[in-house]
Amino acid sequence: MAIATSRGRNSLGRILEAHGLTEFFKDWVTADDCIKPKPAPDLVLALLERMGRSSAETLVVGDTTFDIQMGKGAGCRTLGVSYGNHSPEMLATAAPDWITGDCRYIMDLLKGD
Repeated sequence: MAIATSRGRNSLGRILEAHGLTEFFKDWVTADDCIKPKPAPDLVLALLERMGRSSAETLVVGDTTFDIQMGKGAGCRTLGVSYGNHSPEMLATAAPDWITGDCRYIMDLLKGD
């Protein structure tokens, strides 16, 4: 797993560390990487290149329409999660492949691949 965020690297590092999540993410791109920001697909495309992965095998999970637009622009499948910044109705305007309010659904999707 990897993270594409508009946060700075230090801010993201502190959040991941505080929640014991650092070890779960292979890589991340942040605002500090000077890559064109969301909703442009550039953050995801940079991660795909670094990780040697294709968009066809990638699920972008996000809590805003900007995240969904970024993932779709990179050619990835997208999952909008409504327990963050945007409501299910708002997320639907970006036409994600799926929308959920339950984080366990992410694992269900990945197991189905």
